[in-house]
Amino acid sequence: MGRVQTPLHPSTSMDQDWKELSKTFRLENKNIKSRLLSVLEDYQYIQDIIEPTFCDYKIVPNERCGVWYCPPEKYNKTCYFKSTDGHTDIWEFSHRRLNFHILEDIFTDGGVVIVDSTRRGKKIPDSLSKTIPIWCAVLNCIINAEINGHGLYVTTEFAEKYLFLPPNTVSPTERLQILAKIPTLVENCIKYVPNVRTMLLEKIKTHFKGPNKLENEEIVLRPIWIHPGSKHNIDPFTGDVVPWTGFSHGAFQTGKEPLVFTVCCCSCSYQCQDGTNKKSGYTYVQGAADDHELWSNGLEAVDFWKNVEYFSNLENTDAEISFYIAENITGKRSLQEHELKYEKITEQVYIGISGPVDALPQNFKLWIRCGAASEEAKENSDPQVIHFYPGLKSNEKKSGKNLRVALIEIVPLVEKILFDNSGAPELKNTVLITCDTGTDISAGIALAIIAKSFSAGPVNKVTIRQHLTQMINKCTQFQINPSRATLNSVNSFLM
Repeated sequence: MGRVQTPLHPSTSMDQDWKELSKTFRLENKNIKSRLLSVLEDYQYIQDIIEPTFCDYKIVPNERCGVWYCPPEKYNKTCYFKSTDGHTDIWEFSHRRLNFHILEDIFTDGGVVIVDSTRRGKKIPDSLSKTIPIWCAVLNCIINAEINGHGLYVTTEFAEKYLFLPPNTVSPTERLQILAKIPTLVENCIKYVPNVRTMLLEKIKTHFKGPNKLENEEIVLRPIWIHPGSKHNIDPFTGDVVPWTGFSHGAFQTGKEPLVFTVCCCSCSYQCQDGTNKKSGYTYVQGAADDHELWSNGLEAVDFWKNVEYFSNLENTDAEISFYIAENITGKRSLQEHELKYEKITEQVYIGISGPVDALPQNFKLWIRCGAASEEAKENSDPQVIHFYPGLKSNEKKSGKNLRVALIEIVPLVEKILFDNSGAPELKNTVLITCDTGTDISAGIALAIIAKSFSAGPVNKVTIRQHLTQMINKCTQFQINPSRATLNSVNSFLM
């Protein structure tokens, strides 16, 4: 008897169909045309709804995703609130990402709009739903602790009225867990950020433009949340749908009205099933700009907006767009085209982004230039002034190991410039340290120099973190964010 062939089980056939469908979705998600057109559609929401509604507030895109949704001429600074700091069981207040520079706009204008996006069917990214609320709660506690007679000691009862989380997004259980952690986060912030309370109060006094006197006033940073599909007549304190009458200060139950400053958390992508939605001519991708390294072919947000007229053309194919990027953008990009930018960290130490070799200002005695360096550049430069370290490229794994060796040479070299034979600072002598981003390697080298040469006592992890937070607060042009490998190299050198 011949062998009987078993027919294909229906479920097997369905599984295969589902796999093919999922594969199609994944391919469409990586389609650069669909991604860029989706970004433009989300920007339309910001332009049509957010800007008119919050016309008194400045737009501040959140790195790295948010910058894709804001033309560069629409903002003069960015912020960096990481979603991972708001993930379940983490709930962190980052001392490396203080974001204190946006407080100037908050206290001057009464609020600010922070733009970000998310994918995979969520309404609000964790950066907006939890990281920023935690940030606001910690600062609220620090600002108001002394005013309310609690000193440096903050309890969960005190913190409770300053923690605001989006209704229907964060569960009551998670809220209680976050609340329980706030006192510890406040304590650590006071520990690792020197004079943080004084610094915050001075920012309020300097930039607050309202008629009220600030003595003994309760200051509240209040996050609210808005996204496509949300209603604008929602009470930001309760989540209830009510006629808009402004902020109900009585929700704080303090006996007097606090001064409320709004932190508008705007998630600009449309929520859709499976993260995609068919549109005329392309597939809409929710949170299209997220993880752009995986789909952009080297295109950066600033390049996108410079060439937005081309990218907005529906007639362009995916292949044509990829060719355009390679031919007109990434193919012409070089370190020599970058403008030299730098910022003062101390009276003698500056960090920045590497530019042309011939662009060194005359007032610097030494330039530590990390990243790519051509032999021609070396030949045309003064070896006494410019020292090249081509093996130290930002955000490369090998650079971490290379930095450990390089610091042994760089730090003594810099110290010879900064100090005289007696060990006293030569204030007229300044040093510039640059890399290809201004945020990683150059920041790590500057941190090693400052921690070794300017620490009042023994160098340990606490003093290193304190120096790093001071550097972050000093720097306004760059979001200083040394990689883990860079910080490990610095710690290894110093300890």
